Amino acid sequence: MREALIQLMAEVDRLRQENERNKARIAYLEQLADEDALVPIANRRAFVREL
Repeated sequence: MREALIQLMAEVDRLRQENERNKARIAYLEQLADEDALVPIANRRAFVREL
């Protein structure tokens, strides 16, 4: 029983870490989607969203 609980806690921790990595990746991709590729300014997508 104790071993199963330890394994479950390890899995929860692994999933939490994976979730944090995914959140960071999504934030990065959203930033890329909102910036013009040639100059680091907001593009039309970001402008329309902010309106």
